[in-house]
Amino acid sequence: MTRPVKAVITGVRDNDSLATAQVRALVEKFNGNVEILLTHRSMDPASAKGPQALAVEINKQFGREVVKTLQVDAGDARQIYQAAEKIEQTMGHVDFFLHSVNFIHARQLSHPESLIDPLTRPDFDLSNNISAISLEAWVHALNDRNLLDRHSGVYTLSYEGGEGPVDGYGPVARVKALLKDEAELLNRDARVKAPVNVVFPGATPTTASKAIPDFDDMIDLEAARAPMKGQTLTTKNTADAMMNNWLTGAGYTLQDVWVDHGAHTTRVPNLDGIKAAEKPKVLGVHGPVFVGDYIRVEAKGDHLTLELLAPQGGMKTFDRAAIEQLDAALTEIERLKAANQLSGIQGLIVNFAGAGANVGEFPVMFSEPGLEAKIANTHRILSRLQQTNMPVVAIVPPGHVLGGCLEATLSADWVIAAKDGVNIQFPENPNFSIFPGYQGLGRLVRKSPDVGAAFTTAVTGEALTADKAKKMGVVDEIVENPDQLETAALAKLKELNSAPAKLAELRQKFGADGRATLIPVASLLDGFIANTEKLNGDLTAKKTAEKDPKKQKTLQATIDANAAFVVDAKALKACAVAEVSAGNYKTVSDALIALTQDLANPPECTATNKAPTMALYAFLASAHLSLAEASQYEAFYFARCAESPLAAVRIAGFVNSKMVLPPAKMPLDQVQRNWAVRAGEPPRSVAVLGTG
Repeated sequence: MTRPVKAVITGVRDNDSLATAQVRALVEKFNGNVEILLTHRSMDPASAKGPQALAVEINKQFGREVVKTLQVDAGDARQIYQAAEKIEQTMGHVDFFLHSVNFIHARQLSHPESLIDPLTRPDFDLSNNISAISLEAWVHALNDRNLLDRHSGVYTLSYEGGEGPVDGYGPVARVKALLKDEAELLNRDARVKAPVNVVFPGATPTTASKAIPDFDDMIDLEAARAPMKGQTLTTKNTADAMMNNWLTGAGYTLQDVWVDHGAHTTRVPNLDGIKAAEKPKVLGVHGPVFVGDYIRVEAKGDHLTLELLAPQGGMKTFDRAAIEQLDAALTEIERLKAANQLSGIQGLIVNFAGAGANVGEFPVMFSEPGLEAKIANTHRILSRLQQTNMPVVAIVPPGHVLGGCLEATLSADWVIAAKDGVNIQFPENPNFSIFPGYQGLGRLVRKSPDVGAAFTTAVTGEALTADKAKKMGVVDEIVENPDQLETAALAKLKELNSAPAKLAELRQKFGADGRATLIPVASLLDGFIANTEKLNGDLTAKKTAEKDPKKQKTLQATIDANAAFVVDAKALKACAVAEVSAGNYKTVSDALIALTQDLANPPECTATNKAPTMALYAFLASAHLSLAEASQYEAFYFARCAESPLAAVRIAGFVNSKMVLPPAKMPLDQVQRNWAVRAGEPPRSVAVLGTG
């Protein structure tokens, strides 16, 4: 870096402390081109080994002020926030932050780890406040003042007691376990910009650790068990590990950093339980892998989770920003996997539950040039989910999975849904006069055992329960308890990981050799016509029995749209029959494929609602092709119906209805944001109608 590296180091106690070693490592690495602030509860100018003495030594070495000191009580959150204010004024940014504070009364060191009784509870609370809760205060104080970013290195010091008790260290193991939990909670908080890394220094001789009863036995045990036999850790080992972890970017994956010559792989935390702990335990990766406003990827030990988020407290929508962040997240996963930083990961669990695409983006998106290319790019991104070289399982919790969110869900290898409270639907045609264009049509007809029923579902907006979705092939598995969704998904990941042939079989239908069907397309067309006419008969009977005029009107609109589709389908078949009669093609199926694949001169439709007909053309053109080949027809015909006047009218009506709402339902700033998305600028004037 050309500018000085700016670091805040807490807990500098004496020359033997880990914090002191970190200060020296930073100064040495950057040859004094640093600005370091040291904090400690007590500042004694007369001390020959405290933070002020260290600052004087280093500043004298470089002939200028490289290190400053600030007195901060880690147990007082107000002092921490005041310190952050001073850091903002004097440093302006923090590249590296080390949380190295711990406290325990000496009388607790010999107290049984398993017991926190009324006598020791106040001491435990004090230790927890200083050792663990102070981490949260520091990170939020720095983050709230924008002193941290995703490239900042934030480290806190635990030890192996964070995973299991160590004899003689009393309740500190519990405190360190809580410290690790604090770090994980901070990493789950989307507001916190910098990743928080937990470092386990192992048995390192410091003034503090030497106070632990039987500490010499801990050092001997580690030296004996580690692959690098007989070596004792130093504070410099830990300091170098943290700095290298930060500088190489490894810290951004939130891996726990163990500095113990490999002893952690033998996992013997309890001196009395050595023989019982012979089996090695290898931890997986924990913490955020990618964090955006719309997409978050997190490592949970043996698997990754990817979830669609709701920015600014709004609805979860699969809009353009979400699609771009999904692309970036998958790139990060691939990078980490290629670098062997995702060892032990069984696969990816995705949750795309949400309201579908952001309709507010449609007016601009559909009117700009290059719509077909944008759709094709979305196809590319969704196809990447099955190119991550790991199984992908989607979960569907109670709630809505609509439109684009459903299309993203169908991009997984396996879909598991909660039994009750699920609404699965493609509402594109009934609401907006378009069809599922993000590979939803192509994937649905390839997953479903009943191609005709799947096509009808895609273009009619039929709402599916979990049970019906399973029969349709949209859902592969159902769980009774929604709380068990992730458990079931993890079990499936492990199954697919251990059975590569099964995973390959699932992906085959979407690969180069995958076809929606081998049924002649002429037979498919006849089936679509028959199914739609039967559906209209059922809807007509339902309308006759319906008493509510509004529901009658809705049913009639669906009947009319279906009837228009039948007219177009029959007209297309008549055109194909005429081509055969003219001797241009041998079969009606051949003629249908040729007509719909001719993108330079596609068939013209005459019905008012173009969406089902365009979906039909896309399907007939590609039923016997791979998904990749089919995608070009889906993108082309989607763009045609998206650019139709009817689609524009329906989309504008929907967008306007979401902008003109009572303040009790939508705050003014939300109305302004919605309008800005549609019009590209804030509203200049507002008319309020029907104020009552």
